[in-house]
Formats: sequence, C-alpha cells, structure tokens
Amino acid sequence: MQRFAALLLIPLVAQAQCPNWSESEARQKLEQLNQEVLHHNELYFLKQMPVLSDHEYDALARQLQTLSVCFPNIELVVTTPERLPPEVDGKRRIRHLSYMGSLSKADSEQDIIDFLKLMQNAAKPSEVMVQPKIDGIAIELVYRDGQLVTASTRGDGATGKNILAKVKAIPAIPNEIVSAYSEIILHGELFVRLDLWNDSSDSKGRYSSARHFVAGIIHTKSPELNALEILDFFPWRWINSPTDSEATTANQLYTLGFDLPTMFTEPVENVEDVRRIRSKLEQQASRLPFLLDGIVLKANDFSIRKELGWSSNTPKWAIAWKFAPNVAVSTVTDIEFNIGRTGNITPVIVFEPVTIKKETISRASLSSLNNLQSQDVAIGDQVSIQLKGSATPVFHRVVIRDKKRRLPLLPAPDQYNAFTCLSITQGCEQQFIARSHWLAKRLGLPGLDEPAIRSLVTRGHIKTLADVLRLNRQQLLEAGISQEQAGYIRSAIELAGLVPFEQQVRALGIPDIGAGRSRKLAKRFTGWDRLLKAEEKQLRETASIGHQTVETFRRYLETPDVQELIKALRSLSGRQ
Repeated sequence: MQRFAALLLIPLVAQAQCPNWSESEARQKLEQLNQEVLHHNELYFLKQMPVLSDHEYDALARQLQTLSVCFPNIELVVTTPERLPPEVDGKRRIRHLSYMGSLSKADSEQDIIDFLKLMQNAAKPSEVMVQPKIDGIAIELVYRDGQLVTASTRGDGATGKNILAKVKAIPAIPNEIVSAYSEIILHGELFVRLDLWNDSSDSKGRYSSARHFVAGIIHTKSPELNALEILDFFPWRWINSPTDSEATTANQLYTLGFDLPTMFTEPVENVEDVRRIRSKLEQQASRLPFLLDGIVLKANDFSIRKELGWSSNTPKWAIAWKFAPNVAVSTVTDIEFNIGRTGNITPVIVFEPVTIKKETISRASLSSLNNLQSQDVAIGDQVSIQLKGSATPVFHRVVIRDKKRRLPLLPAPDQYNAFTCLSITQGCEQQFIARSHWLAKRLGLPGLDEPAIRSLVTRGHIKTLADVLRLNRQQLLEAGISQEQAGYIRSAIELAGLVPFEQQVRALGIPDIGAGRSRKLAKRFTGWDRLLKAEEKQLRETASIGHQTVETFRRYLETPDVQELIKALRSLSGRQ
C-alpha cells in the first residue's frame, strides 16, 4: 500500500476549479483540510492505523494541492509525517537495514507508456515485470544465518515498529530458512488471506476492511493466534538479492518458502500487455487470496535499476497503476428529504458533482432519518461516496466535518404515515406524488412518470388520486406530454377499470397488502363489491392476516379519498 507524504506540484489549475471564496474563508478551509491530511498522515505513517482508504486520502490530498494553487498567498505547514519517537533499545522501534520508500503513481495510461519507453531506452533495455499491488501493510524481514531476527513495519521509511514476536507466530512466514546466504533482507506486504478471512472468522466484524484487519492485529498488544494464522506475506523486493533480475529472484524466493512472487509475476512487452493483466486482476479480485488495488510495474534487470536509481524516496525503475477508484470525496451542498408513498422519510445528500468510473453523480440516499443522525452529516461536510452494484451511489462516511457546517431542519416523522396525503394539501406534495405515481404504474398508464405527475399536480390537474383517472387530453398536453403520448395515456385510462382485479387492489396502496396478499384477495373476492363486503374471518383466512391488519385494511378503504378512487375504477369498468 502506498501513500504520498508530501504535496506534489500541479502545473496548472483551471480557473473553473477554483472556488469563489474570500481570503478568510479560503484560509479557514485550507487550514482545516491541511490539518486533516496531517492527521491522516500520522495515522498512516506513525501508527499504521489508517481510517481512510487510499482513494479517500488521495482525494483529500488532490483537493489540498488544487486549493494551494488557487490561493498561493496562504502558507501551510508542509504535509509530511512528524518524526517518529527515537529507538528505545531496539524493543519498540528499529532502524531498517534498507530504506522503505514509496512508488510513483500513474495517473493515466500515458504514464505507463512513458515508463515502458524509459525501460526500452535505457543503456541496456530491460524487460518489465508486473505484480499485483497488494493492499496490506509494508514490512521488512531480516534473516541471519537462516534465522528470522528482525520484523518491522515501514514507519517513516527509515525506522519502524518492532513486530518480530507477532510475525514469528504467523505460520505462512518461515522462522527458519535453508540458505547459503548469511543475510537476507526482504521488503514486502503483510496481508490477510481473503480465502480464510470469512464471516466465520471471530474478529472479522470488528474491522471495516481486510487492510484494517491486518493493521489492527499487528498493533494489538496480544492478538489472537487464530487471527495471526490467516496472515500471509508477499515479498516484493529482495534488497540484497544475489541474482541479476526480478524473475530469477522470484524463483530463488520460492526455494526459501515464499511462493507467491512466482505465481503473480508476469513479463510485459507493451501497454496492451499491461492493460490486459491489469484488467484480468481487477476482474479476478474477488477470487484472489489478497486484497489488491492495482498493479506495480518494475524493471526486471537489476543493472537498469542501479543505472536509473531513485528520485527522492521513489525508485525510477518502478511505478504503480491503481484501479479506477470506486469512491470519491465531495462537499455536501444540501440535504433533501423524500417522502415515500407510505410516509417513509428518506434523507438524500446533495453534493458537488463527482465522477466515479465514468459516472457523474451528485446525490446519494441516506436511507433513514436515524442513519442521517447517527452518521452526523451536515451541509458543508466533506463525505466519501462509493459506487456499488449497477452504478448506485452510496454514502460511505464523513471525511471532514466543516467548522461552519449547518445541520438540516428535520421533518417530523409523525407527520407522515400510511393514511396521510391521500389528496394534495400543504406539505403533502411529495407523498401524494409518490402515491399517484404508484397508482399510475400499477394500472399500466404509460408516460405518467414522476416528472409528468409532478407537473400535473403543480398545475392543479391532480388534487386527489381519483383525478389521475379523470385526466383529459388538454391537461396532459399542458403538462408537456406529447400529442401522441397523451393519446396513449387517455386510451389506457379508459381501460384502467378492466385491468386484472389484483392489480387494482395493489394500485390502491393498502397498508400491509403486498403483491401476494393482493393476488389472494382478488382470487377469492373477484370484484370491489364482494371485497368491500367481506367479513373479517374471510379476510384473515384468505390473506393470512391478523385482526389489527384487517382493521387497518377496512379503515383505509373507508377513507373518502380511497372511496372516491374505487368509485372511479368501478365507473371505468362499466359497473357501478
């Protein structure tokens, strides 16, 4: 896992990207954002206990870079991790035998093309190898005379936390190896085996991700042995390798008991090969034994690595290319409340548009008022949004709570229920429109979608549910519906009384009467006369419902607005 400790320079920022803030507002925003980046740097580099994903952190860092260019007169503390505590007798922190640097990151396919050209144009052109970019925690292992003597986290790159005792308890990492070499220094990724980390794992529920699981276990004073038993190690660099290439080193590592590099190291010749391997790994991600977030390209030939060297703390002979993020960070600009047909209130956060995997999104549901309050989301906060399933935006978490955040005014939950807004009254627009849309959809009225119904309600053409069945061609045209579509809708309305009775029952939106119960009631009673006159015992036996549900059923059907709707349906069927 890779993270950048310092800001990267941005050559140009489009004027449209710069917010129109006053100097005092810009200073407050930048200072708060900078403090957040410092805080997360400390969690990552010093404590190895991040709470943000790489993509969420990268989004904050990019935002800080952009704003720093927009407001160059505002000076900020450099966002690098604080110095680590000094070594204490080698017990808590130890100095690495080789510096553990970061990787440069490709922002686009062009960066990969440029990297391949660099390898080809070297004094001795080098083959390029590709490995998965495993999402765990970077560690250094040192073997002397075949014995594991040191294990440490990356820390600040120069020194790290001593985790030798825990690593020795990990079965996948040998404590002893048979080797002719007096000293072996390995850098690699400690990760959880996803095929072993499942719902039956005792500690899975306590961690938000596989990476957090590894970090949590390693930094727990007395981790459970069964948790350590599902960890594994992928050595991605043998510092003092006696071989001359990555491919040969992978084979040597296999003989020492580290078999993963031989299984997941592939040569590439061109960008098409790189693209193919990256796509394959991304598609196979759910079936692989480790969590990964991209690929790493390396020069195979070690002499080329020596020739190219390093730039600061980054090797010039390697580059990471992450998968497209499924998460973005944006600022909440508003919080709206959708009132559903049954009176359920769904908060929806509105945020500055972001693009995730080519989808531009600006809204996400928070499911319920309880979720809004428990997550403590307010206008002005920065939140992370994920794209899941079939391009569904999902709220993930609050990343930054703005100092000038505004809490939304919550609607009263007891104001809406299954009996409210059966006609249009003040404050009932959303629930009534949802009821009308439900009715039109269940009766098969083409073209009466939510925007069309909203327009008809706004113009006063629909004031009760029965009005949906009284719409004329002129009213439909005034709502912006085409001449042809208006004709289709009118024809469908005239036939609405003849649709199957179970659809009519379902269309009324009777509380606790879903598709199954509507079907059973329609089959037993066949029409409105018999259903309205049905006895409680008949209703209970037919629909498998209790006394309370029967009472609700009858009370709903007896409301004037529902009575009017039933009358309109019966009129359209030709039967009074």
